[in-house]
Amino acid sequence: MENQSPSSIFHAIYVDENQCIGCTRCMKICSTAAIRICNGTAMISNSRCIDCGECIKACNYNAIHISQGDFQSIFEYKYRVALIPAVLFGQFKLNVTHDDLHRALLSLGFNAVYEEELSAEFQIDAIRRFQQESDIKPVISSFCPAIVRLIQVRFPTLTENLVLVKSLIDITGLTILKEAADKGIDPSDVGIFYIDRKSVV
Repeated sequence: MENQSPSSIFHAIYVDENQCIGCTRCMKICSTAAIRICNGTAMISNSRCIDCGECIKACNYNAIHISQGDFQSIFEYKYRVALIPAVLFGQFKLNVTHDDLHRALLSLGFNAVYEEELSAEFQIDAIRRFQQESDIKPVISSFCPAIVRLIQVRFPTLTENLVLVKSLIDITGLTILKEAADKGIDPSDVGIFYIDRKSVV
């Protein structure tokens, strides 16, 4: 498992100091004790935050948010890819098809749309091989980045039990870059944008 310093990890969650009243709800629910109230405002520790989002759900004052990328930044790349999770389709009515959503994303300026689960079968095979070859038990899935960070922050002695297989989003991202290269597209011209229910990263 690759070690990352706190400063090298991008944290998407931030506190709007103008909205926060220091009620402590977020602090009490945080599983890694990453939040403290300083001068009446919640402060998030970069070294302890795992970006799980529980504090956002707990806040009654709309003071904690997810940092979102500027949509116009996609046009900084010649080849723009929208990477979406399959669960995104669940946000729409039943009469909205996969093709409808793909067409909508393409109309916004993307050149291609990929689903994150494209590489799921490859990842599953890699995890199974790891389980068979590893003598360490139990084996802890590295599927969710927040869980990986939780292990690193709260239970560092269990980091050796994490499956040494890249996350699904990373594997699919590498697949996209390879397919683009096969088409003669320079990797530096490829912008891959992960589109979740509430954010573009």
